[in-house]
Amino acid sequence: LLLPDSFFQPIRDLFAEYKYKIELLCLPGPFRKGLSALPRRNLVKFEALIREFQARLNRVMEDYFIPNYEAQVRQSAADLGPLFDPRQYLSPQAAASRFSVEVSYYAPNMPEDMKQLGDEAFRAKMSEADQRMQEFLAKTEDAYVASLTEMTQRLLDSVQGNKKFYDTDVTKYVEFLSAFKDRNITDNENLAAIAAKADAVLRGVDVKTLKKDGRMKEYIGYAMAEVAEGLQKVVKEKPMRLVAVSDDTDEVM
Repeated sequence: LLLPDSFFQPIRDLFAEYKYKIELLCLPGPFRKGLSALPRRNLVKFEALIREFQARLNRVMEDYFIPNYEAQVRQSAADLGPLFDPRQYLSPQAAASRFSVEVSYYAPNMPEDMKQLGDEAFRAKMSEADQRMQEFLAKTEDAYVASLTEMTQRLLDSVQGNKKFYDTDVTKYVEFLSAFKDRNITDNENLAAIAAKADAVLRGVDVKTLKKDGRMKEYIGYAMAEVAEGLQKVVKEKPMRLVAVSDDTDEVM
C-alpha cells in the first residue's frame, strides 16, 4: 500500500504500547523475533492483555483507519498520477483485516513417547533437556541483571547530572520492578532482594519533584549506587550458582 507513512502512526503507537506491556509479562532473553518465554503464572494476565489489545485495535480500525482509508487512497492517486494502480489497493475492510495478532503456546515438556527409546536413552534425553533448561534459566538471569544494571546506571547518571533526565528513567524502572516478582522464575533471592530495595526507594517518587530537589537526587543517587553494588556481587557469585530446576518443568511456556 503506497499511503503516507503518517497515516499508520496511530496503529504503530498502539502496537508499540502493547509490545512493551507484553515484554513486562514475558522473560527477557535472546529469543528469535516474535518468540517469547512466558511464565505460566502470567498466562491469565497475558490472555487478558491480548484481548484488551485486540479490542483497542478493532476500535482504531473502525473509528480511524476504515473511515479515512479511501481519502488516503484518493490522495495517493493524485500524488502518483499515471503511476497509480488501483489493483494495488485493497478495500478498507480488507486492508484493516491485515492488522492482527496471533498467539500460539508451546510448553517445553519431554514427550512420554521418548520412553520408547528405552530407559537409558530416555534418561540421557532428560539429562540433555535439564541441561538446556539450566542454560536457558542462566541466560534469563543474565538478562535480568543486565536490564537492572542498565536502568540503575541510567538513573544514576540522571540524578548526578551526567545526562539529560527523562521521566522514563524512573517510570520504566518502576514498571520493570513491579513485574519482576512474577518473572523471577529462578527464585534468585539475592536478585529479588536487590529488586525489592530499588522498588522501595523509587515507589511513590514524584519525577517532577525529583528533577528539582537536590537532596532527593542525592538520596536516590546513594541508594542506586548501593543497588549497583549489589548487582555487581550477583555477577561475581553467579558462576558458582546452580539454578534450581523444580519438578514442574513446565514453568515456562
